[in-house]
Amino acid sequence: MNTRLKTFVKRRMQSITASDLNPVIVASMGRAGSTLIYDALNKGMGMARFGEETYRNGRFVRDVAWTLSKARFRNGVVYKTHDFPHDLTAAQNVRVVFTFGIPSDAARSVLGCNTKYGRAWIEEHFEHLRANGTFDQICDRDVLRFGDQLDSWTALKSIPVLGLKYESLWQSGAQQALSRFVGFPVTLPERKNRESAAMDLGEAGEKLMKTYANLDARVAAMPDIIANDKARALIDAD
Repeated sequence: MNTRLKTFVKRRMQSITASDLNPVIVASMGRAGSTLIYDALNKGMGMARFGEETYRNGRFVRDVAWTLSKARFRNGVVYKTHDFPHDLTAAQNVRVVFTFGIPSDAARSVLGCNTKYGRAWIEEHFEHLRANGTFDQICDRDVLRFGDQLDSWTALKSIPVLGLKYESLWQSGAQQALSRFVGFPVTLPERKNRESAAMDLGEAGEKLMKTYANLDARVAAMPDIIANDKARALIDAD
């Protein structure tokens, strides 16, 4: 079965399998724990809907929405995006988990991914993040728009948004807040060290740290968990 047919079958099944669980969007500035959270939510959603975790069930509850304006969100499905929230409205009844982290670490991770996955992965990642520059400029300026991602998602008030800082996921009560926010139990995996942390970038590393110094300081000063009023109401509900 080719990819387009698999996608058609999956979305057809999503449309005919009823669920009263809200769609969940995992948004991210990139390389900040979004895949980790996305996978944990997929497992939790599968268990909540079907009572067991299987490959087949997992396919029905996971999807991507790289362009939010073109996405149709279905109950009981977890979506991943790096887009900006321009077109999201309260009428879509979605819940958003926004993952963010230290920008210089995220940029360093992208450099590692260029070595590990190749330039095709980099080009796709830059497209998903609506980059305003090239890979060769990543040490010179915020081409992946980490600052814009932080501004847009943390300022959103019209829909529930729960922001989670990657560096504090395992010690801040994030798992409990996340579970209450989405309405089903979520279990985070054990933390693993980033492979990119051990990379010796030489002069490029020094340049990268200077470039992202202000953004790093901003993120370091942000709370571990950020919940707007709509998200806080869900987390605090009895």
